[in-house]
Amino acid sequence: MFSSKGWDEEEKRLAKIAIVFDEEIRKGMDEVGFEMRDIARDEAPYATGTLKRSIKFDGTEREGETYKAVLYSNLEYAPHVEYGHRQEVGKYIPALGKTLVKRYIKGFYFMQKGKEAGKKQLKPAMVRAIKRAKERLEYV
Repeated sequence: MFSSKGWDEEEKRLAKIAIVFDEEIRKGMDEVGFEMRDIARDEAPYATGTLKRSIKFDGTEREGETYKAVLYSNLEYAPHVEYGHRQEVGKYIPALGKTLVKRYIKGFYFMQKGKEAGKKQLKPAMVRAIKRAKERLEYV
């Protein structure tokens, strides 16, 4: 004969495990995301500070079984500074008060540098997150 006595408690415990691991993975991903943002800001060129301030990380999102940490800038010219761009030599730019001299401006790859730093930090951050989750679950 089959008995389901105690099954409700076990089901609640399993649900708690999923919640705790999700919370800790998100915390770990957030640590990495904020570090990526800080590195990208440090690597971005500085003229007025607008570009540095525009670099954002809004937190970790979960889509199904995937966690995403998105680093972005909403400035129109950010991709041109990131990857580089061509210019018309001799063209006067009133906003800068300058005449363009170089045909091509190399990219700074500040977002890429932040992303690469995040990749290096991801595994240790996840190990710490799993360790924190296990410690929390010892008392469940």
